Amino acid sequence: MNICFFDATPKWSGGANRILFLVKELMSRGDRVLVVCLPGGVLSEKAKELGARVFNINPWSDIGFISFFKVLFILRKHSIEIVDINSPKFYWIGVYAAKILGMKTMITRNVPYRKKSIKRLLNRFFLYSRCDAVISLSEKIKSELVSDYNIDNITVIYDGVLGNLKKYSENEVASFKNQMGFPEDTILLGIIGRLEENKGHIFAVESFAKLQVFHKNARLMIVGAGDADYTTRVMRKIKELGLEKVVSIKGFVEDISEIYAVIDILIQPSIYDNIPFSIIEAFSYKKPVVASNVGGIPEVVENGINGYLVASGNSDGLADKIMTLINSDYKSFGENGFNTVNKKFSKERMLNNYINLTERVLEK
Repeated sequence: MNICFFDATPKWSGGANRILFLVKELMSRGDRVLVVCLPGGVLSEKAKELGARVFNINPWSDIGFISFFKVLFILRKHSIEIVDINSPKFYWIGVYAAKILGMKTMITRNVPYRKKSIKRLLNRFFLYSRCDAVISLSEKIKSELVSDYNIDNITVIYDGVLGNLKKYSENEVASFKNQMGFPEDTILLGIIGRLEENKGHIFAVESFAKLQVFHKNARLMIVGAGDADYTTRVMRKIKELGLEKVVSIKGFVEDISEIYAVIDILIQPSIYDNIPFSIIEAFSYKKPVVASNVGGIPEVVENGINGYLVASGNSDGLADKIMTLINSDYKSFGENGFNTVNKKFSKERMLNNYINLTERVLEK
């Protein structure tokens, strides 16, 4: 199989991590893999390290003609059979270049991108109707796609735990906490992922201020990089609430395993989202989750079983559920989350479902 992935994520993300995993696994089978992505990104460098052919293109618009002809040339030169387009910036360019060349097309929908009025009609009749398959990462997004575009070629493929899990002893975890500057009795909450407004960090900081009144030994660690202006706003909120000594921002961390090892609870306060990788990863480390009841999150977080769901943007409700979890046997919630991941979110299951889909599409 000759396949080309398209991605326009400027920073490292769960979607980029998924593409990198698929690139590695498909190449190990002997498939020929190309990646078209933005220049200077982490995905570009990591895919090159794996030996994949990488082409850096940054379209100036969704229908940039120069980028379109570059893509057309790349796909034809390398005899691509199927394309998997993971970012809206490449949707129109990738789909129509592939269709002109008689290639199979797939769109992977990572997060909600719901259109309104005329844009919805254009997407329905001139974009999604041209695709041989659409991959949705949750049942929620699938239902929205069916509602918006009346398409029936959607396959749900849940993400899997892609990293190699590292097991640490209690002594090692205590040592990590100490190295990070946290006392041994700290209740450590973590937010892991890109710093973007839709991830709801500010609501989490506000909820933590309320939590601190009752749990003086609690700390909040924010891990990830992203939008500079939004990061500044988060830092301003931390200072405004006088939380500089108890809330920290670590930035991007290459090896995240030690972070998951030391946190007690993952917070996912998204305003809108699909199924964040961080939730799946936290469960794989047996960490419970308090998350917003949005997007595909309820498909993995079972309220009162492996964590709690709260209304997005509700800092009072978020603080209340975090306190409920802290005051309970929260480690048992983490065990339940681990069982959830093993049943629904293994990387082997994800890979098999993906390969089966591409084979069906190519056989059409």
